[in-house]
Amino acid sequence: MDKFEVKLDQAARAAWMSYVGGMTQDEIATQLGVSRPGVQRLLALARQEGLVKVHIDHPISTCMALGSTLRERFLLPAPVVAESLAEKEAMLSQRLFKAIADVARWWTARSPGA
Repeated sequence: MDKFEVKLDQAARAAWMSYVGGMTQDEIATQLGVSRPGVQRLLALARQEGLVKVHIDHPISTCMALGSTLRERFLLPAPVVAESLAEKEAMLSQRLFKAIADVARWWTARSPGA
């Protein structure tokens, strides 16, 4: 295993400890036997090499990504892209139906003879 592969393994460990394990950079530094700036460099390497992928599971993330693309492509200062009303209504409808189903299950479970 060459030096870069060893460094990449260490970057993967640091990334896991940080993003999955919830450890602080100080804790990671102690665990890996490196300095805190060393941990920062390892985390940067993990992101740079594609070891870390971030997914935001919320409709606003699509708007943010589109805004970023528009800003880069058309050299705009800071475009704001809003969710469409239809998407918002669909999301609210889903939440409403889920809430109704939850209440129905609760009501059925507490009813005598159920």
